[in-house]
Amino acid sequence: MKDVGLRGCGPFATVLTLASSKNVPVLYTGDGTTVPTAGDTNSPPFVENLGIDGNSAGQTAGHGIHVRSGAYITIRH
Repeated sequence: MKDVGLRGCGPFATVLTLASSKNVPVLYTGDGTTVPTAGDTNSPPFVENLGIDGNSAGQTAGHGIHVRSGAYITIRH
């Protein structure tokens, strides 16, 4: 499976918002078992130039971004 990226148009122009009572991360990356190795030709996943609203007032659990063990991800801006 190829990795994908999310690129927004700015942290106020592109906002990922979690609905109330979902209690899960807004973004979840990595499966915890697949670890990239030297020479891997896939690009690492990336998240850049966007805002994340985890709606903390409407949740009892969860994170903004959950990165599983072994996952490589680039987060910018």
